[in-house]
Amino acid sequence: MRWIKVKYNNNEVAKLAPLQRKLEGDAGFDLYNASNSTLTVAPFKSVMVPAGIKIKLPDDCCALVYPRSSTFRKKGLFVVPGLIDAGYTGEIFTNVWHPNLDEIDRPILIEPWERLSQLLVMPIVGLIVKEVAELPKTERGDRGFGSTGD
Repeated sequence: MRWIKVKYNNNEVAKLAPLQRKLEGDAGFDLYNASNSTLTVAPFKSVMVPAGIKIKLPDDCCALVYPRSSTFRKKGLFVVPGLIDAGYTGEIFTNVWHPNLDEIDRPILIEPWERLSQLLVMPIVGLIVKEVAELPKTERGDRGFGSTGD
């Protein structure tokens, strides 16, 4: 069994914002606004939302901070994806950005203990970089964005 070691900022975070998968089979561990403060995100601004935790990942893993599927739909906020390396043991944050898509120019509020993002733990594939003079031919080649059809 491999472990994610977690240190909560305080007992309130451990109780109200535990690092856990909400349902069996969920890929991500929910991350919260782990504070008693309502945070305000002004149009075209971003805010770093504290998750209230520090973690130590297994050395052969990394973690991605990704949005919950409801964050944009319900709140109108983008979660800026983040990467956490195994060696990082500082506090985890969710970076949210207000795109002002409704053009209403009103701030969006993030309530205390509200779930915004999820932590996806991924294995790191051990690879060695090898410089070559030519890359092998592939069916796709160098055709980029949208080149495989609709």
